[in-house]
Amino acid sequence: GVTERPFAEVPEVERQELLEGLVRAVVVANEAERTGVTQRPEVAAALEIQRLTLLQRATGQDLVKDRQPSEDELRAEYDLRVADMEKTQYRLSHIAVETSEAAARLIEQLDKGANFAALARQHSLDNNTKAEGGDLLWSTLGGMPPTFAVAVREMKKGEHSKTPLRTDVAWHVIRLTETRDATPPPFDSVREQLVQAVQQKQFEAWVDGLMTRAKVTKTP
Repeated sequence: GVTERPFAEVPEVERQELLEGLVRAVVVANEAERTGVTQRPEVAAALEIQRLTLLQRATGQDLVKDRQPSEDELRAEYDLRVADMEKTQYRLSHIAVETSEAAARLIEQLDKGANFAALARQHSLDNNTKAEGGDLLWSTLGGMPPTFAVAVREMKKGEHSKTPLRTDVAWHVIRLTETRDATPPPFDSVREQLVQAVQQKQFEAWVDGLMTRAKVTKTP
């Protein structure tokens, strides 16, 4: 964001806006101090949490800035993530409607041989997919709504769901159009995420070491 750049590199107009915002914040903060707002337990607790969070972030950045992970560490993290990947991707089509009754009526028509894509173009509330017959992007089970994932586990290619499926936005009928083996992203395309993941683990290990030496007492 703007505030993460050196102040000298921020354009003059943005600098003035930042300064104006800071001045206004200081004026309000001074009034909060004067009227005792900062002494309220919930405000004081929130301020302390912010302080602790900032200190933790700054300490973590200091710890890892001179410790670039080795290639072996990055490869090990990559292999770990690939091993945890879901092995199959699914291509679904769906029809979104307002009620379970409407979805049930569509299922009856499909059971009698109706064309799924034609029903989607005619009835689906999803304007982003209805023109393509309800076609959705490739997804793993973890990347789709839970109700879809449960139904897909029981479906073969070309089959549609036998009961209406609920999501946060609508009722659905889905069709499994295709499956394929999931392909891991190339190592170099995720290098930055791997660096951050390894550095985060290094920081957590360092904190674990501090915790073993610290005397921590937890009270309810």
